Amino acid sequence: MRYRRGIGTEKNLSASAEFMKLAAHNEIADAEYLYGAQLLTGAGIDQHEENAAAFIIKAAHAGHVEALLHAAELYQTGAGVKKNLTIAADYLKLASENKNPTAFFQLGQFYEQGVIGKADESKAIKNYIEAAELGHVEATFNLAVLLNKQADNDDQRRTALGYFKKAAQAGHTDAGYIWAAALERGYLVEQNQRLSADFYQRAATDGKVEAQLKTAVFYQNGVGHAQDLGAAANWFQQAAMNGNAEAQYQYGIALADAIGIEFDQESSISWLLKSAAQDHPQANFELSKIYADRTLTDIYDIQASDSYLEKAASLGAPEA
Repeated sequence: MRYRRGIGTEKNLSASAEFMKLAAHNEIADAEYLYGAQLLTGAGIDQHEENAAAFIIKAAHAGHVEALLHAAELYQTGAGVKKNLTIAADYLKLASENKNPTAFFQLGQFYEQGVIGKADESKAIKNYIEAAELGHVEATFNLAVLLNKQADNDDQRRTALGYFKKAAQAGHTDAGYIWAAALERGYLVEQNQRLSADFYQRAATDGKVEAQLKTAVFYQNGVGHAQDLGAAANWFQQAAMNGNAEAQYQYGIALADAIGIEFDQESSISWLLKSAAQDHPQANFELSKIYADRTLTDIYDIQASDSYLEKAASLGAPEA
């Protein structure tokens, strides 16, 4: 282990592999697993998937939890063994007996997706609950989704929302967006715009486009934050760069009217064109006005104006 980690000596994966090999042949489960993992990746040793699988499986049979999970993965992917999802599930069940959250989560996925027979949402929920109680965030989110899907009344929907909240508080992006939306609307929970804005911005920072748009609108209108048109323009830009048509339109307008950002006619038109290409009604209408403006001599094009106006009307723009 000293050579593997470079503790007290220079890191040397080849030397580590030799020590692991000796220990593995002495049937030390940790060594069997680690040596198998090195054989699988070729770290400091010649890669050999079949031998790697053999050592990992041997460690799994000795009850090594990480080896049980890895053995399940091998049988899912067919690395070093013949692919067999039933055997993979068996290893996950053994790992779950050791209260391993990842094992419960993956079993939940197997049951939800019908990987080992007919899909069984009840068994999926049971395993997701076990994983969630052990702190597995993705399982908590999946559990919330399934419970919400099956909910027949508001009490059941509140239970699902509670799991969305729990996943959101643990940093799950999609759960954060859903929890923020519930707080914004007061859906089955007391309305709280400040907290909603906080969770929207967390999801926005994680790259969720819908949350970036919401955060921009909140800053634009002073909802949950003090109004900040510069921050609004920045978040509109982020969402626009990620392809959101509404954000592209809003950012184009911000550039045209210098709202929280410097005036830039050329960039404004560029973003409006992107939005219009995604059939945004207002972007098409705005372009029809721009191309009809005779003062913009380098841009004026009445035929283009008519074309965008016609499209805006067909898309339901009220002004068109």
